[in-house]
Amino acid sequence: GFFQLQGLRVKAITTKYEEWDQPIIRQNEIGYLGFITKKINGVLHFLTQAKIEPGNIGGIQLSPTLQATKSNYLRLHQGRNPHYLEYFQNVTKENIITDTLQSEIGCRFIKKRNRNMIINVKEELPIKDGFKWMTLKDLKKLMLFDNLVNMDTKSVLSNIRFNVESTDERLINQYLQENSYISNSLFGLGKPINSIEEILNYITYLKCKYSLSIEKIRLDEMREWEFSTREIKRIDNKYFKVIGIEASVGNREKLTWQQPIMESINKGIFSLIGKKINNVFHVIVQAKLECGNRDIIELGPSVQISSGINKNTKIDQTIFLQYTLSATKKTIIFSSNQSDEGGRFYNVENKYTFILADYEFNEDLPEGYIWITLKQLAELNRFDGYINNHLRNFLAMIQI
Repeated sequence: GFFQLQGLRVKAITTKYEEWDQPIIRQNEIGYLGFITKKINGVLHFLTQAKIEPGNIGGIQLSPTLQATKSNYLRLHQGRNPHYLEYFQNVTKENIITDTLQSEIGCRFIKKRNRNMIINVKEELPIKDGFKWMTLKDLKKLMLFDNLVNMDTKSVLSNIRFNVESTDERLINQYLQENSYISNSLFGLGKPINSIEEILNYITYLKCKYSLSIEKIRLDEMREWEFSTREIKRIDNKYFKVIGIEASVGNREKLTWQQPIMESINKGIFSLIGKKINNVFHVIVQAKLECGNRDIIELGPSVQISSGINKNTKIDQTIFLQYTLSATKKTIIFSSNQSDEGGRFYNVENKYTFILADYEFNEDLPEGYIWITLKQLAELNRFDGYINNHLRNFLAMIQI
């Protein structure tokens, strides 16, 4: 149960040819990531859990109501059931707000997905120790703090879509004047430069043009990796390594256990670059090929460097990285450090920066990149396999 490590040999063709070996997490089960919501004094609240994971930076992070693998809720560890599991297992379609399958980190998991759910209850329910009702506004504000809201919370909340209910042109024009260009993009006001059909066609074109070949190999067959009694790591000490830990957490279904866990060498760098084009705010997303993707590519942020940068990184040759690193306070919409899920990753931290491009920024993009509005991004996120984990994090963190 739970998960295993396996070796992977990868051959990938995008705008260049690459070949490498790496360990990857195989977890052949679909877990639950879910929020219970309830209207309190007319405002929708989310039941949020203060959850301890062994790899968390800071110990406790805010997680969804339910965050459980199938092995957890089948009790393969012979511990207790996760709190509130029955509300998700017995939910009726009338009480489901969102229900989607979403991928995990494609360079670390092989074809892994979770069921992301938001459900609504009207009855009173007991509030367990470590759980608290919070509004969406609260959670979005807390996401701007370093390493406070966990990755799974952001994944679930990225599935919320925003709509303008009125079709009255006068009211819509009033809304456009009173709200920010980012909110307008999220609500779908204004005409995008690419239709959703053109974006889908472009994704299909790249899926057919690019290729990905993966071969399962033994861990001890991996080229350029070495084993010791302490860790599995690359001989050049790049990217990430696998270590072993023993965890003791007092409020978990199982109080003590041992496991392998992944640790990064450097802090990851992610950015989302946006610009008003024809008076409509768009962002740059890239077709990101990762070895664990189910269908070759998913859309990722403008810059996605999970392994961070080091002295050998050719900054000028990494698209939009120089622009990201030179961003000033005037152009940064928000920037914070966010960590990967602490059950599989040990103190893994990434810097997320949302940037407003200047007027002179070139709107012509290289192959593999496309302009998209935030509304279109949210629409694609409704479907499995289009938006990757890091881009969903950005979508969740955007303030409205």
